[in-house]
Amino acid sequence: MSSTYNIGDRVIVRKVNDGNILENDVISYKYDDMLVTHRLEYIVYINREKHLITKGDSNESVDEFPIPMKNIIGKVR
Repeated sequence: MSSTYNIGDRVIVRKVNDGNILENDVISYKYDDMLVTHRLEYIVYINREKHLITKGDSNESVDEFPIPMKNIIGKVR
């Protein structure tokens, strides 16, 4: 799949509660010291805590690390 957004693009991100984030939504989150915007592939639970598995549209595979909900900034409008 080709990129929906390019590196450096500006997007509008809306805060949402975790029940309103669904598979295939584009979300922004904190990872280390970076702000990342990727598509939600699926949801997993690790030690009973919800984590999101994401993937950049241009990437061949999902991201290596599950993203905990506390790192989610919101959903791209």
